[in-house]
Amino acid sequence: MLSPWLTGRDSALSLSISGLVGLGSTGLIAFLIQSLPSSAQIAASGIAIVLFAAIGWFVRKRASVVEPDRRFSFAIAPAARLAIGLALVPVLLSLIGAAAPSTTLDWDSLAYHLAVPKIWNLDGQTSFISYIHHSNFPLSVDTLFMLGLKWGGEAGAKTFSVVLFVLAIMGVFGATREAYGEKAAVWAASAYATIPMAIWLSGTAYIDVAHGAFGGLGLFLIAQYVQDSSKKSNLILAGLMLGFSMGTKYTGIQTLGVAMIVALVFLVRRPATAGRLSVPAFAGMVAIAVVVSAPWYIRNIVNTGNPVYPFFYSALGGKNWSDYNAKIYSNEQQGFGAGREMAPDYTAGKLEPARIGASILGLAYQPGRYTNPLPTQGGGLPMGAVGPVIIGALLAWLASGRMRRFEGYLVGCCLFSLATWFVLSQQSRYMLTLAPPLCILAGGAIARLTYGKIIAVLVPIQAAFALYLNYIVVAQPQLDVLAGKMNPADYRRATTGFAEAAEWINAHPTKRVALYDEVFGYLLDVPYFWANPGHTTELGYESMNTGVDLVENLRRLGIDRVYINTSFWPKEQTAAWLFDAGITPTGPGMTEAEKQGLMNDLQVKWKPLLAEAIRSGELIPETQIRRGLIFKVR
Repeated sequence: MLSPWLTGRDSALSLSISGLVGLGSTGLIAFLIQSLPSSAQIAASGIAIVLFAAIGWFVRKRASVVEPDRRFSFAIAPAARLAIGLALVPVLLSLIGAAAPSTTLDWDSLAYHLAVPKIWNLDGQTSFISYIHHSNFPLSVDTLFMLGLKWGGEAGAKTFSVVLFVLAIMGVFGATREAYGEKAAVWAASAYATIPMAIWLSGTAYIDVAHGAFGGLGLFLIAQYVQDSSKKSNLILAGLMLGFSMGTKYTGIQTLGVAMIVALVFLVRRPATAGRLSVPAFAGMVAIAVVVSAPWYIRNIVNTGNPVYPFFYSALGGKNWSDYNAKIYSNEQQGFGAGREMAPDYTAGKLEPARIGASILGLAYQPGRYTNPLPTQGGGLPMGAVGPVIIGALLAWLASGRMRRFEGYLVGCCLFSLATWFVLSQQSRYMLTLAPPLCILAGGAIARLTYGKIIAVLVPIQAAFALYLNYIVVAQPQLDVLAGKMNPADYRRATTGFAEAAEWINAHPTKRVALYDEVFGYLLDVPYFWANPGHTTELGYESMNTGVDLVENLRRLGIDRVYINTSFWPKEQTAAWLFDAGITPTGPGMTEAEKQGLMNDLQVKWKPLLAEAIRSGELIPETQIRRGLIFKVR
């Protein structure tokens, strides 16, 4: 269907764009069909197949009339063969990750990227999940995980991530070859394929690699139009790519905004020899992007009243949310990176503009500050690094004095995006949108700039570090499972604290279980509810004063079992809480002042309320598994 706009393009780039748009469309269509009542889904599927077949036939027929020889050439040149060979190792690592069970390391996969699609499959439609606010994010890739879970279980879902990683590598290779030639393309693809974070996330059910490919290649296509405004097909393709970027993550809105703001600079003045940029063409691109992503935002308006729920609550409101929820969520987002001083209680301090340089450069050498867990303590995962190559590429072009409009546009978008990243949330995963254009620029710098020699040295250093790191930390233990040396269930129990408790809960009749300080509901086969105050306002902690109040509200939501994970609690606090709850016979409990302090803090108010409910017999102890406690609601 995309052939009229891909004619004459690099074959690898054409295949990448076709694959990315095809998978994005599949996810979007699956969402639209699954949003219908189950009785209408089969008929809607048939209509969709016929409709898209008709559109495809019409487009191909029109293309053949206008230009009969429109077809792709996928001949594998020597440079392409070399790039494929270099990419095989990181792709193999991601395949190992996809085949093995996800663990605590894959936090968001178990918390919601797999959990939400699992619930949707059980419900038979893409239902509104009130207690997982992430389920309201744009989820065109997550609906692919829904299909993967249905067809091939957990590994089937995560295999989509591997495919999207391959398509992203191909896109970077083809885009660079189109812009700078084959030599540059091999360097660029090698740089992208060995970004530590890209390898790791492509082996699990995260959406950031796909999101980055949509957004990053979209920026590349706009840059091509800025360089040569005669090729308006670039903006049509960019609209599709940025639309799916907005349809997979809210930060896609930011990418589109940055793209248009930087484009304004180039709209002001344009050499007559190259032709002027077209405002209507840009408007058409934005319209395409909005149409592609709109279903997710319309769904949010219907379900919550806020198109970007739960963000901008103070201005847009939202169901099951409050100023308190918005505050603690904002604080979590601002806790990443090195741009703020953090208070002893880990609340975010004032942004310090003087830190912007260190914050950006730190992406390459201190990834712990930019990923979960404990970013304020540098406790994040080393695989969260973006590597030195893309930072080096940006600096090389800035120092070169040889930027054309093409490079100027991409550099401008990257600098503006980094500025917004510094102000909003310094999560390293958000940088994967800039990875494709910066890797393309890295390839161009190696091919055309004196400073490129430095980047050429950085690429193999980054590759060696990334491959070794991902193998030692992630793939090596996974290989024991795949080789049959360890049972998959034993592996998950050994690496995921909630696994054994989830097995126990699944084995006992349960209507619905409330989870405290635990979000891995994906491991459950029974209905559950994230009960911490920061997730939703449904339990009504603000009006609770006693343990009986809490239990009555649990019953109101159909909850008959409670699980409390104390793994993240300080040992002294755990001992005092257990004594106050009447679970242990000895020990100093909390003082009245300490209890009142917890009652006055909405974020932890549930702890003394639960202790009181247990002590009074409203919650009956059933079992303890590791540092997890399970109770029956009386």
